[in-house]
Formats: sequence, C-alpha cells, structure tokens
Amino acid sequence: MTAEEDAEARDVGSVCKSCGRKLSPTNSVGYCQQTVACRRAYRRMGNPKLQAVAGIERRCESCGSRMRADNVSGYCQRPACRRVCRRMKNPKLQATSRIERRCEACGSRIRADNVSGYCNAPDCRRTWGRLRGRLRRPTRREYHRNYNHGYRRANPEPFALKGAKRRAKSSGVPFRLTEADLPPIPDRCPVFNTVFRYGNGRVLPESLTLDRIVPTLGYVPGNVMWLSHRANAMKQNASIEELHKFARWALAFVEEARNHSTEHGVASTVELQQSVGRLPLAPTSEK
Repeated sequence: MTAEEDAEARDVGSVCKSCGRKLSPTNSVGYCQQTVACRRAYRRMGNPKLQAVAGIERRCESCGSRMRADNVSGYCQRPACRRVCRRMKNPKLQATSRIERRCEACGSRIRADNVSGYCNAPDCRRTWGRLRGRLRRPTRREYHRNYNHGYRRANPEPFALKGAKRRAKSSGVPFRLTEADLPPIPDRCPVFNTVFRYGNGRVLPESLTLDRIVPTLGYVPGNVMWLSHRANAMKQNASIEELHKFARWALAFVEEARNHSTEHGVASTVELQQSVGRLPLAPTSEK
C-alpha cells in the first residue's frame, strides 16, 4: 500500500459511523465507545443476525417512535407501549384491544383490560371503592363484620385515638396524642378489677375506654388512662377534688346506713336498700 492510500484509509476511518465523532488513527472498527448507541452498534457488528438488520429502519407499532434495529417485540419502552405489547401476548386482552371503553363516572378513555369500568381519577376511585363495598357486603357481610370486630379487638389503640380526637373537637379541649403516648392496656379495670370485654359493636359496662385524668387539660401525654365504661361513666368530667368529696360522702353515707340498719333491724335495712338503690350494706344478725 502506498503512502497516499494509507493516508486515505486513515481519513476514512477517522470518523465514527454512528455519531460522527473523530476517531484516533489506530481505531480500526469505525465506532467510538463514548455513547450507548455507538457501543451498541459496535456489538451489533459482531453478531450476524443483528448485522443483517442493522440498516433497517424500525419504528414502534404503537406510538411510531424510532427504536433499535434488534428490537424483536415491535414496541418501544414507553409505559403505554409496554402495556400494548403485553396485551398482544394475551389472547383475552388482544380480543378486547379494539374495544372503545369509557369511564362510567367521568367519561374519559380507559384501558381495554380495565375490569372496574372506572379510571384512576381520585373522584372515580372513591366512587368505585364505595360501589365495590356495596357489591361485596351482601355476599360476605358476616365475614367482614367478624373481621372488623376482630381487628378492633386486636388493635384498640388507633380506634381509641380516633374517638378521643372526635370528642376533643366537640368539647373544645386540646388533643396531642399518638399511639406512643398511650399507657399500656391493663388486663383488668383499675377501679372495679373486672376483666375488659368487647361487645362486638355494643358498649358494655366492661368495655375498654380512654379517660382523661384531669378533664380540663384534654387529651395530652400523661393525662390519660384506661378505664372500663362503667368507671368512666361514673367519673364523667369530675375533678380530683370533686371525686374526693364524692368518696367521703359515699363512705359517710354507707357508715350511716350500716348504723341505721343495726339500730332498726332487718326491715329497716331492706327499706333503706330499696330507697338508696341497693347499697352493699353489711348484713345484720337476727334478734
């Protein structure tokens, strides 16, 4: 080879065949390694199948954008095109791919394989959620009722916080509680020493409730405790001083009732119990 032919060969091979960048004189493959397209073209030159389709112009069958010559699916990597590609591989989806579908709530176009009939707009999702709940309740109503009761029994803290927040808003007291601020749930009521019970939607005297120690402070960390519904109803919004006064009055009243029963006999004791609502008086001995 003469010097002129050698120089001409270096000039021809000095430009990348893919991107057009200038190559070094020692590059004999004709492709640089600086871009993904150039590296892909270089690998294609070593594969006979890819080399055979290297000069073919390929476009996506869905959106029409250019794609690689070695793409065997016929679709690019856009989300909509990938969905179309999956649909073409599924006979059921392929049968519905030519059907025009509209959202039943807003009327916008939806995918052909959409089984709900509603699009993903927030209002349409809420509409579909309500409809789905009504559709499944008649057939599995008892199952969902038992599941909800079991979930509330196993996780009472979030439901107690939700009710406390509602009561705080209606009463106008502060609410700054989280699940981490709640005290541990005891096995028994600290007032009556009764085991907590769950009424499956009904409030029982032994039901678990969240009470404010000082009602005026609201639902804040350190001011709440677990009580039974009976104890909580007896306490209501009374302060500590009012509870002390009530306890002193109750002790004095019970002591006076016992003394009265001792002086006047069993008949007076029965009348006294009926008048005060059957207080637990001490039994008297018959004369």
